[in-house]
Amino acid sequence: MVMDDIKSDERDSLKKRADNYLRRAIEYERDGYVEMASLEYVHYADILWQMGNKEESIKYYETADRLSPLSSHFRNNLGDMYYDLGKRELAAREYAKVVGLYAEQGLLDSAIRLCRSFLEKLPGNITLMYELAELYMKSERTQKAVNEYQRIIDEEGEGIALAHERLGDIYARRGSTKEALHNYLKAANEYFKERELSEAIEQYRNILKLKPESVAARQRLVELLAMKKDKKSLTEELLALADILMKQGKKEMALSTYTKVREIEPSNLQAQKRLSEALRLATVEEATGGLEIDERMSNEVMSSLDSIVKELGGTDTEEAEETIKDAETHYNLGTGYLEMDLYDDAIRELQMASRNKRLRAKACNILGLCFMEKGDVEMAIREYIRGLKAVENEYEELGLRYNLASAYEYAGELKKALDQLIDIYVVDVNYLDVKEKIESIKNRLSK
Repeated sequence: MVMDDIKSDERDSLKKRADNYLRRAIEYERDGYVEMASLEYVHYADILWQMGNKEESIKYYETADRLSPLSSHFRNNLGDMYYDLGKRELAAREYAKVVGLYAEQGLLDSAIRLCRSFLEKLPGNITLMYELAELYMKSERTQKAVNEYQRIIDEEGEGIALAHERLGDIYARRGSTKEALHNYLKAANEYFKERELSEAIEQYRNILKLKPESVAARQRLVELLAMKKDKKSLTEELLALADILMKQGKKEMALSTYTKVREIEPSNLQAQKRLSEALRLATVEEATGGLEIDERMSNEVMSSLDSIVKELGGTDTEEAEETIKDAETHYNLGTGYLEMDLYDDAIRELQMASRNKRLRAKACNILGLCFMEKGDVEMAIREYIRGLKAVENEYEELGLRYNLASAYEYAGELKKALDQLIDIYVVDVNYLDVKEKIESIKNRLSK
């Protein structure tokens, strides 16, 4: 019933009651009785709605809520008002608060039923879907929560990052490591796209709890900490990265990483001590306080670390996160997936990265490794050849030729493998074990 339907005497009566409610609300608010003032404002708002003043009615409901949080009943009314005015997202937020009030009282089953009824009214609403998923988690109905989080992801709207994070937590508790890693990586990527660096960092910390020896995950964590300019955490993670590289026998990369810590924080005694020990173990001479790094060292790692030092130096360049292109994000995800044996996911991300000319050679090289792991040597060969057409430096070319030679050898095409190895030998006679491989294949061909 709106104002046009109300008879003159009824209208006068409603207006008089409304004026009394408003007068008392103002007096109670002035004297500090906020709960009583809130209730009077709600009664006043209800009459305004009945008289057709809908926007004004909502304004006083909001005033009442600011003074004293509305009860579930009145909050439900406010949600209905927003719904009637076509303000669906505002309605959903109020309905979610209603559900939350039931949950706070321990009435989880009632909260779930109510939330589902709201979703029938507002199908596909992410706010309510997320609320329902959380309720399922609280009531230990884990699989229902998984289904709801997956629905949120399938909707491709807001809340995808948090849904992936929650799924990661669930799978981690279940001991389903691959599924957990997959979702944490997805969450990190989504948070990064939303420029939520702290949340992205947390996802890589979750990954490292499950896979502490992951070089790719720790590299990405280092990059994010540099963007955030968290110097203390950055040096700690760089030292951890260097220790892992040393343990894995990647001595030159470890030495360069220890050196970068010294550049960032010259007084870091741990870095000094570990660098000295690493130099002793690697029998590499340190001259004039510096370290000569082999040119064949990972360009990816070194360029990443160089950019970190530059960022921490306080240059006037744009924020680091603004310079990271989508292709690099896909590449980082792809290498992370490969390290975690998620080959199909890695291939999907790396194929997107390979569309970028600057990253094509690197992406094709890793794509080849993915296909080799899947046993598809023909596709691996195609990717290595595609990468060779896009190389921008000698280091990339040597790496691709070496992997291509390995793929040809695996496929039984020894002559083609030998040709690639000889091309490497012409450029660098000491490249990895290329000399031994050439001799081995020559012997096999002669027999």
